[in-house]
Amino acid sequence: MSDQWVQRFNIESTSRKGKFYTVAVKQDGTWACSCKAWTMHTPRRACKHISIARTGEVAEELFGPEPELCFEDVYQVIFDENSNRVLCPKPANNVLVHNTQIYDLLMVGVRISTIKRKFHVDGYHVDACVSFVEQHGRTIWNMTSWNGVEFTKEIKA
Repeated sequence: MSDQWVQRFNIESTSRKGKFYTVAVKQDGTWACSCKAWTMHTPRRACKHISIARTGEVAEELFGPEPELCFEDVYQVIFDENSNRVLCPKPANNVLVHNTQIYDLLMVGVRISTIKRKFHVDGYHVDACVSFVEQHGRTIWNMTSWNGVEFTKEIKA
């Protein structure tokens, strides 16, 4: 039987110099950490070590260069592999659309730190966004409008 973990990283503790935790990624994309903040809590949430692995140099090594994020007049996130650019609708005030945008950006390799900076969501918990979209489905802007009101279209994941 093969190892379920495809990548492992040693991430240094931010509070205890010289102390390292193992952050690992499963074949299905699930992250785990050896720290108590991750191992002792249920439901599991990304700890700061997982966040560091996802956003820093480790992310570059794991996922390659981050795509350029461009806000455009599009109704959903569009990734152009040839130019390594991501076209994204402007941040939405609708929670369903907003979560879908962030989810889609993560799926095409935009770093959490970039999303937080561009969407002004410092305290945002990415795992909560992913869970939200998995539970409620994706919601995108429908380009049709009536009397200036934009409608949304739900797409179950």
